[in-house]
Amino acid sequence: MNIDSDKVQALYQLSVDKTFSKASESLGISQPALSKKIARLEEELESNLVIRNSKGIIFTDAGLEIIKYYKLKKDLDLELISKLSFDKGTQFFGEVNIATYSSIGRSAVLPSLSLLLSEFDGLKVNFLIKETRELEESFLTGEVNFILSNEEIDRENIVNQLIGFEENVHIIPSLANFPDVYLDHDKYDQTTINFLKLQGKKTSIKRNYFDEIYGIIDAVKLGFGQAIVSKHLVKNDEKIKIIKSKKRILSKKESNYLLFFCEKVKQKKPSV
Repeated sequence: MNIDSDKVQALYQLSVDKTFSKASESLGISQPALSKKIARLEEELESNLVIRNSKGIIFTDAGLEIIKYYKLKKDLDLELISKLSFDKGTQFFGEVNIATYSSIGRSAVLPSLSLLLSEFDGLKVNFLIKETRELEESFLTGEVNFILSNEEIDRENIVNQLIGFEENVHIIPSLANFPDVYLDHDKYDQTTINFLKLQGKKTSIKRNYFDEIYGIIDAVKLGFGQAIVSKHLVKNDEKIKIIKSKKRILSKKESNYLLFFCEKVKQKKPSV
């Protein structure tokens, strides 16, 4: 059986854009046309690939496999083009697709990528900042090859490597007066709630949202409120005070962020 790459591309684009409307716009086709492509692909493969529900779309295991197949094909095409385009002396070719969350993206991952690219000019980088809850899906659908996350992925053929710790601290502005408000990414962000629970403090708090970590830190400096953030981002900032906590967060069981580097490995064939 030959798999129609045009239909597979439609499924892959849906995994990237998350909605039929955005994916159809990216592909330059109508939503009904996109739906038909995916429906025909499901018919050809005799398998459900996408499930729609009230919360959006969910990809089945078969759908995830098809998406990974298309992503691998794209990577191989790019690697071939790179090999033909660069000097013979270049050792590594291809594209690194990596995602992480904001508090370590700019401060830790980008400097490492800079060193990598300075050494291997045959590499291309696609670097994404996502919400922590989005990282696993981005990884499993093949949108990225690697993630740095604070959660392990317990699935076959995925390697989780512990690479460090990220300690959270309670910060307030150096200003004399500020409102009793906590600042988070969005209403789904549980960083502050988990920290306060660990410290034995009340969690019925007022919260405002500032989208990403550097927006939160800047808002604290300006006196918008207080926040729970990564210590390495604020420890030398004179406009911020770090409140000493009753209990220092040091382990995964106590909700500290362990940093994991996750990557896929090929499944070994069983020996006969």
